[in-house]
Amino acid sequence: MKLLFFGLFLVGICNAGPVLQEELLVGDFFGDIIAKLIQGVINGICSKIADPINIADKNIVLPDSQLASGHFEVKDLVESGLKGLKATNITVVTISPSKLYVTLGIPSMDINTNYDADILLASLIPIYGNGLANINFKNLQFEMSSGYKLEMFPKMALSINDLSFKLSIDSATFDLHGVINNEAFSVIISQVLDDTIAPFINNHSERLSKLLSPFLEKIINQAFSGSKKLELSATSFEELNEEELKALMILYMHSLQSHPKFDQLF
Repeated sequence: MKLLFFGLFLVGICNAGPVLQEELLVGDFFGDIIAKLIQGVINGICSKIADPINIADKNIVLPDSQLASGHFEVKDLVESGLKGLKATNITVVTISPSKLYVTLGIPSMDINTNYDADILLASLIPIYGNGLANINFKNLQFEMSSGYKLEMFPKMALSINDLSFKLSIDSATFDLHGVINNEAFSVIISQVLDDTIAPFINNHSERLSKLLSPFLEKIINQAFSGSKKLELSATSFEELNEEELKALMILYMHSLQSHPKFDQLF
């Protein structure tokens, strides 16, 4: 998930050329400098992003824990639509406290993959099977705010701090096959995810920000520093606040309990 948010940030700025002329809200010379610095750093990365994006196969082995254990493998993963993301607003506030606001939007994004799973959730709920997984996200909007620091000497450098964001989404539509090797059950799981994922994201965006913002801030600052190697490896998942992650999972399980098809799941 955090790789997705970073990708949204990068591609949105990449497509912000015409927006910077019409919608960029800056009040002075330094605001213009910061906006152009952001655009220049990110454009170099965005120019290399393809659409669709073919993502390497991944086999994720979960350590034995009360939260989850087992493995989850994805193959032939393809993402499309991310290239169409636009920056609808960039605001730079130079009067103390200095703030940076970026709003990104994407009309539609698809993720398609083959999966193989054998996972035990909360030491109780088995999730296993293999098949196709197709996911469509409609009208994602990512509103980012942060403090920033602009250094002019010995060379121009920008960094952000106290990052937070708000993510909203109109819908998330799932088309899963092979869950517990049962197509009828796969249909039910897909319907429940359709009904619950988007509202959960919208209702708990603040907690998602608390979980993911430290990681995203680190990655964005690496990009601003001119680092040629961004630390986007799976080992970075260890930086997530485990207690906050558990809290989010518990909240989602509670939201599932109110779904009319909950009794058919477990």
